[in-house]
Amino acid sequence: MRLGRLEVARLLEKAGSPVSELDEVGRFVSLCMAGDERRARAMLEGAPDLLTRAPKDMVHRAVWTRRPEAVKLVLDLGFDPNYQEDNPAITQAGVLAENDEILRILLAHGASLTLRDPWYDSTAIGWADFFDYADLRDRLLSEPGICLFDALDYGRLDLVPEILARDPAALERPFAKCLSRAAKPEDWQTPLVRMLVRGKTEAVRVLLDYGADLAARHPDGRSLLQIARDQGFDEIASLLGARDNSK
Repeated sequence: MRLGRLEVARLLEKAGSPVSELDEVGRFVSLCMAGDERRARAMLEGAPDLLTRAPKDMVHRAVWTRRPEAVKLVLDLGFDPNYQEDNPAITQAGVLAENDEILRILLAHGASLTLRDPWYDSTAIGWADFFDYADLRDRLLSEPGICLFDALDYGRLDLVPEILARDPAALERPFAKCLSRAAKPEDWQTPLVRMLVRGKTEAVRVLLDYGADLAARHPDGRSLLQIARDQGFDEIASLLGARDNSK
């Protein structure tokens, strides 16, 4: 019933499964998860406050049902696509990799591709990559509004001009400002510092081309050149030295 699989519930009941009476909120949730718009809205006519009494993670639950009609219904009713007590709905990579219609519904209703979960600091793009859904990851990377850090981390350096044109401050915005949890000292890395630490030479080159601050330091106080030398990134060290000498 919680998943809106009412036909299965009826079969279980017919077979003699013990039955418990759902309360009003439970019945409303069940109808929403079934994608039964007519009856869900009929309940709201008699009890409009059901929208405030229902669980906040209705969109997440609806995505889990794999029913586009359920996802659209809860979004049309005003439930937040970006609510996260745990992970936001759009990080359900296994569902979205197989259900493009649900993905399109979420994106059309404002699901954020920059929102990071509070446990692994990953966006929906990161979750798709982690679970090896490469097609989903690449599809999300092609969507407007992605984070500069994701474009850099996943090698989409061709997207950097568009991101910086839309959001110039992203060039120096530290990773700490992108998180949905309290920042730690090591999170205060600018994109340039973060790409340097990860040894991403071409990403460093592109950021420098766009004027990233050469004077930026690692949160532990080390300079860019010190980091490159400490980690054995000779090519990056040479790149930094050449840029600094050209000033």
